[in-house]
Amino acid sequence: MDPVQAPGVYEGAANVIAAVMLLIEFGLLRQALVRDQVRLYMAQSALISVLAMVIAADRNLPDLYALAALSAALKVVAVPLVMRRLLGRTDPGDGDEAQGVAGSQTLSPASAVLAGIVLAAIGFFCFGALKIHGPPPRRWR
Repeated sequence: MDPVQAPGVYEGAANVIAAVMLLIEFGLLRQALVRDQVRLYMAQSALISVLAMVIAADRNLPDLYALAALSAALKVVAVPLVMRRLLGRTDPGDGDEAQGVAGSQTLSPASAVLAGIVLAAIGFFCFGALKIHGPPPRRWR
């Protein structure tokens, strides 16, 4: 029996970021207000940029740093700013409290989170059953 190797720093960081991304996805399903979904989108986009920087550091890809910075500028700053301005333009004067509510309300937030957990578990086990193995990626120098 081969001993199990502990993951490296970069692989461990990528796994933690992936787990947090999944939790944020469940949070997006749970939130009923659009402004809260925009905040979670910002957090998720920031994590994507951090993941790109981790990969760039691990693989020595300087171009990926620029892509991470561009992604952060657009997805963490510009898109949420535009969304907040668009949300600020909605007229709350007609007495309808549901203007800031996202979705079509076909599923309750709790049911949506439960469905997301079930789908994530099915995807996890189906992908594990594929038994895809390949050589480790080569390092570019």
